[in-house]
This record gives sequence, structure tokens and C-alpha cells, in this order.
Amino acid sequence: MIELDRKFDELEHDFKMLKLEWEESYEKIASMLRKLGRRAEVLQKEMDGGKPPLSAEEQVLANDGGEPWQAGSGLTPKQKVIQQQILRRRAGMG
Repeated sequence: MIELDRKFDELEHDFKMLKLEWEESYEKIASMLRKLGRRAEVLQKEMDGGKPPLSAEEQVLANDGGEPWQAGSGLTPKQKVIQQQILRRRAGMG
């Protein structure tokens, strides 16, 4: 019976050590993921030239200059082209 108690104590100790090792590993992985996330944000800002992202409307205008003028939009085709050029410059696209 003493041998069984000793083996159980060893197993309990080993299990606690394994649990501690797992918790330390988990924290290291979580820390690395946080660092990677911050690094990705910095790189994205650098790629954007430090400019704020375009709104949905600005993205639509910046992506396609071939849309026909629509009644009610308030812009003539020439004004729309100029607006698209401005938005592209803001986005760093040209």
C-alpha cells in the first residue's frame, strides 16, 4: 500500500508540473500572438501611408472611374473624374 501511495504522489506531482508547463506555454503563445497582431497593425498603417481608411463611398469612387453619370448624384462626369483623382491620391493609388 505504501508503494501505491508513493506512485500516486509521483503521478500527482508530474501532473501538476505538466499543467504548469502547459500554462506557461499557453501564455507564451498568447503573448506572441498579441505581438504579431500589433506588428500587423503597424505594417498595415505603414502600407496605408499613415492615412485613415477610405469610407465605403470613397472606396467605390476610388476603384471605378468608368461609371456613367447618374441623375441625382449631383456631379457631372467631369466633376466625378476629378473627385476620383482626389480620392485615388488620398488612398495613395496615384
